[in-house]
Amino acid sequence: MCVIRPIVLSDVQLVYEIECRNFPTPWNKSIFEAIATWGGKIRFQNHRVLLMRVLESEHKLVGYIVWEENKIAKKGHIMNLAVSEEYRRRGWGEKLLRYALDMMRAGKMLFCVLEVRESNLSAQKLYEKIGMKKKERIEDYYEQEDAILYYLSL
Repeated sequence: MCVIRPIVLSDVQLVYEIECRNFPTPWNKSIFEAIATWGGKIRFQNHRVLLMRVLESEHKLVGYIVWEENKIAKKGHIMNLAVSEEYRRRGWGEKLLRYALDMMRAGKMLFCVLEVRESNLSAQKLYEKIGMKKKERIEDYYEQEDAILYYLSL
């Protein structure tokens, strides 16, 4: 059994620890604090919304996802997705991803994009499993590593 819910301030430290273990250039902790302060949803310019959800399994926070919805462009953008190492390969990343995509559909987004490190083959397998397609390579997106842009019609 799992629960997907908005981030709260008491989640921030664990989220930040997962972030630091998962990414060579982690987001600043203050970003997670800001999103949590606003109940997991920050509105920008009346047409852009940044959302964050965490996933709990057996009352333990095991992962999170951050995405943006642009109401004018009808575009969703997965910005960050991570699962704690000891909980990988159990379908939690896929569950978070499908949740965000369902939320985008409910918000009337027409498509979703995301960038992934060229070296992150396990993430690429996940994105392809749910139907995302490689669209292009972005040179030096991650400082000295290329990214692959994935696209999904919603």
